Amino acid sequence: MKFWKRLTACALTAAMAAGFAGCGSSGGDASKKEDSGKEDAVIPYDSDFTIGVDKIAEAMGAGWNVGNQLEANSGGKVNETVWGNPEITQELISAVADAGFTTVRVPVSYLDRIDDANGYQVDSAWLDRVEEVVQYCYNEGLYVIINMHGDGYNSIDGGWFLVNGEDQDMIREKYEAVWKQIAERFAKYDEHLIFESMNEEFDGTLFDETFIVFEIDSIKDHKLLFPLVTLIIMDVFQQKMRIKKKRKTLIIEEAWKAIASPLMAEYIQYLFKTARKFWANVGVVTQEIQDIVDSPIVKQAIINNSDVIVLLDQSKFKERYDEITGKPA
Repeated sequence: MKFWKRLTACALTAAMAAGFAGCGSSGGDASKKEDSGKEDAVIPYDSDFTIGVDKIAEAMGAGWNVGNQLEANSGGKVNETVWGNPEITQELISAVADAGFTTVRVPVSYLDRIDDANGYQVDSAWLDRVEEVVQYCYNEGLYVIINMHGDGYNSIDGGWFLVNGEDQDMIREKYEAVWKQIAERFAKYDEHLIFESMNEEFDGTLFDETFIVFEIDSIKDHKLLFPLVTLIIMDVFQQKMRIKKKRKTLIIEEAWKAIASPLMAEYIQYLFKTARKFWANVGVVTQEIQDIVDSPIVKQAIINNSDVIVLLDQSKFKERYDEITGKPA
């Protein structure tokens, strides 16, 4: 269950980033910059703009991360310049837009800016600063992503949003309270603003487990989450086989809905080749031969990269073995 919670957290993060939460603010200054020559780019924060999940990724285009600033902290005390960077300015964001970027991600830490003794109240001045940076992006007609960043690290003093934290009830309560305030602050902003609900909430112990089962039956019919979670699981395996020296095996069972697509097939092919380099095994299990032979994509990605093929009680397919293997019988 612990592993599934970690996986769900990662999946929801990515799903929210892809499907996003349009949201809004108590009101930013959406006035156009004088003599900037970019009047047409300025977005009123409370416009009626909406966009579908099927179009958002393409619309966001190239992204730029304003890293090591609003998430910077020392000893758990948030400080925008403590890591040696200057404050984020309109000039910086304008330069990013001029360079051709259309999306800016703004990592944000809250840590000591949350008053645990006062219902997890977030410092309003800090929310003002986050909103100011968001408005810099709106002034340039950019998409902008804000998240909860440094709060989820065991290695940071004051980190509290921890998957291995002892008081999960408190963590959920605090998490909900903080994001409720963020959502209320930005409630009037249109869908150029995206909430990334989590960031790398992972304690690393997953890599030390000998046997891990990811059960994803409950989302197998979800068009977005199922392939997304499958990718996350495979990525965890790839990281584990690179970090840990003992031999590893990944078994993919009954996951055809997730992998039978051109994009996933390319990833599967990469996974097989990478596994060989790191002395790892990848196995695929299905009850129906059609899952393989009826999909040229899957056949190319899996069959052609498998050294061992085992057929159990498949006598009805004995005349089609050459079709399965791609080689003459």
